[in-house]
Amino acid sequence: MSSSGLEAAQNMTCILSGESGAPKQIHSRTLRDEDSGRFSVAECAFCGHAQITPLPSEEEEAAYYAADMQPKALWKNGEQYEAMRERSGMDTDRRLAWLESEMPREKCRSVLDVGSGYGFFVKRLIEEGYNARGLEVSTDRLELARADVGDVFFENMVDKDFVTQHEGEFDAVTSFHVIEHLRDPIAYLAQILRLVAPGGKLLVEVPNLTDEIMYYIPNYGNHLWQIGHLNYFDQAHLETALRKAGAKDVTVSGVQRYGLRHLVTWTDRHGPDLGKKDPEGTNPLFERIEALYREDRITKGTCDTVIATVSVP
Repeated sequence: MSSSGLEAAQNMTCILSGESGAPKQIHSRTLRDEDSGRFSVAECAFCGHAQITPLPSEEEEAAYYAADMQPKALWKNGEQYEAMRERSGMDTDRRLAWLESEMPREKCRSVLDVGSGYGFFVKRLIEEGYNARGLEVSTDRLELARADVGDVFFENMVDKDFVTQHEGEFDAVTSFHVIEHLRDPIAYLAQILRLVAPGGKLLVEVPNLTDEIMYYIPNYGNHLWQIGHLNYFDQAHLETALRKAGAKDVTVSGVQRYGLRHLVTWTDRHGPDLGKKDPEGTNPLFERIEALYREDRITKGTCDTVIATVSVP
């Protein structure tokens, strides 16, 4: 580790608590896609939140997302879009079912997906008859999303002007795997809450810091620590962020996105399956044991994903 990286690891400023001091724990001194030694993943001694320290500069962040570098770090052959499109079905189905369980269709006419990426979820919503829009900052992703779905995307971030223009406009706002990327997730959540109409819902999804696989398979942990993820949430710290943002009615729970095939792949290969085919497709003979596996991970809170539903009065 460089001297600057070591100094930062010894004195972090927590994104959630705002407290500064020596961290309680260093989770990792290396990141999968940044090997300069400048950054560590550390845990706040005051509140237990885990984050990168020091934070990359805003200019570094802007360049990283504009060029869509997160998937390109994995799919180095340039096939990231096609691979992610073909693998998106299970998440899209699950998120649609989640939305419908929280908001009956007759009460949910307009949806904004914040951090809409390649537009896979927005496309599905439109196909299902919703008035859906997306909001995305990556120019690379927007170009592909518009070519596939149409001109239903805002090229923007959630800032004061956008919120002023669209305050209370949407029956539901979704934000999947976004706030772990942000240097100020509390301010972001406060802003997107203002976009939700009275009686509407905000749905938030993030990776889970207490995913048990990372503690049994070291390479999996090394895969998760990355320069794009500034924050690492568990259920308690996601709820903390939402309540600090002003949310009152919050329900936080877990989801297991990846099944037994994912576990076997990491156990055998010590690396991810980057093929185009959905790695979770499985034989019906395994459905029962697959369901038991997912239920066990969710019940123990060691699943791979945390989700939160916020009801807006």
